[in-house]
Amino acid sequence: MLTSAIAEMRTYGEGFIVVDQAPGLLDMAAIRNTNTKIIMRLPDQVDRELVGRAANLNDDQIREIARLPRGVAAIYQNEWIEPVLCKVELPRIDDAPFVRQPHEFAQCSYVADEALSVAEMLYSGEAVTDRDKLKDMTEKLVNQGVGASAAVAVRRTLEHPPAAPRMTKLGPILSALFPDVRDAVVRSCAESAHDPESWTRSANEQLLALLHCEIADQLRRDIVQAVITDYLYNVQRDIHALEDWSKRGGLR
Repeated sequence: MLTSAIAEMRTYGEGFIVVDQAPGLLDMAAIRNTNTKIIMRLPDQVDRELVGRAANLNDDQIREIARLPRGVAAIYQNEWIEPVLCKVELPRIDDAPFVRQPHEFAQCSYVADEALSVAEMLYSGEAVTDRDKLKDMTEKLVNQGVGASAAVAVRRTLEHPPAAPRMTKLGPILSALFPDVRDAVVRSCAESAHDPESWTRSANEQLLALLHCEIADQLRRDIVQAVITDYLYNVQRDIHALEDWSKRGGLR
């Protein structure tokens, strides 16, 4: 899964940092498809040979990897003539706590309507075989702020739709398509932890407020169910809360 993501998601401007003390345990595709290699001391010969060849090191340089001092690394990028040896300075760490800044903009109606059309296709169960259409839709989703991983998941699901959609699988996708609905669910769960019906009400109200087009009742219920399921099951790992919401959430 990781190697496929590395190969496909870089098209949409997403990058990966893969860190491991035992390169020999990594899939070779992860080593081939990464551009920059930063190699620090590796005592194991198999690991040295593996990353050394991938970084264009000669035999003497590969042996030297076992003797690199702490903080020293051999660095190589695919278009370089040869690798370079670098000393990594200790960072100056700011002790101030990190504070996440909330988004300063809400999901606009146009973007929500586009997300709604994607949701309709996801729940239709029909495969989309037009590659140009899939590519254009994926790029549009990324440009509208949907994460590249979610956009790729949308494309794969449309190419190979499941026989019976599972909310635990569709949940992360629908949460990415409707982030304001997801945020409304998170707030409602925090403010009304013992009132599952308020979670449903908040999701419904936020979804309808976003749209300026008609939405079928079944699709509305499916989206709300997917987003709430994603938060309770995939994020919170709270099966009991999900079961309680299924019984008392009042989704209709």
